[in-house]
Amino acid sequence: MTFLQLKYFCTACELASITKAAEKMFVTQPAVSTAIRELEQEFQIRLLNRRSKGMALTDEGMTFYREASEGGAFGSGLSRMDQRRVAARGGPYPDPLYQKIL
Repeated sequence: MTFLQLKYFCTACELASITKAAEKMFVTQPAVSTAIRELEQEFQIRLLNRRSKGMALTDEGMTFYREASEGGAFGSGLSRMDQRRVAARGGPYPDPLYQKIL
């Protein structure tokens, strides 16, 4: 999970449109779609119901959005949805170098 993935997802939710989110973030629509799809794959949940004219949040997507938009994902260090994965890996940072920097 990256900050950009969360930013794209939150922007798409706020604008209720992946296309409008892409325009606002100055990226392509496929970039936003890919970022959201990667979040869905990482957490093994469906965040959005995609439609020909827009999108709608799933219940899990609504929960994820609330947490991400409140800064839960990065403001407090990690998303609660991600804590199990981090614990299994041994820490929130992928490389011991990050531990030394912090």
